[in-house]
Amino acid sequence: MRQGIRALLSLRQTPDLAEAAAYLTAPQLALFRRMPHIEQIHALNVLRTLFANLPPDGDLRALDDLAAAALLHDVGKSRYPVRIWQKTLPVLVGRAAPVLYETLADKDPRHWLWRAFAVKRHHPAWGAEMARTAHASERVVWLIAHHQDDAAQWDEHPHAALLRALQAADDAN
Repeated sequence: MRQGIRALLSLRQTPDLAEAAAYLTAPQLALFRRMPHIEQIHALNVLRTLFANLPPDGDLRALDDLAAAALLHDVGKSRYPVRIWQKTLPVLVGRAAPVLYETLADKDPRHWLWRAFAVKRHHPAWGAEMARTAHASERVVWLIAHHQDDAAQWDEHPHAALLRALQAADDAN
């Protein structure tokens, strides 16, 4: 719900494409530009939150990958655009009736009634696929693919700390 309110407030903001371009290759920036205006603002806010909370001595390559993942983590949503008002229902159903949510999330996203459910569930996989096509590193692809997973299941993974940082910044925005 908080993200929905922020999305409405961001309608008057202009995304800083130069800031995104500092961390993305040309094909990745093209993906970023395909995202709805509101998602671009959200991604830039996630990036800024990440960098405001990172230790200054981090691995620069990992930080570049983390920045790219922050900017593209929701790019899969651009496959089937969803309006702001449609985003609320899957969140509410997911909390109140998880089994129903799972059923609806597997329906055809081309139908407007099921689209928001499918996008909420599948956008990480779609986004990872799109990022791979845009030649993102495997670390960026992995972070996008897993940004909505329970991070605890990845505690032993080499990118677990990056995933937790991405999720914390995403949750804050």
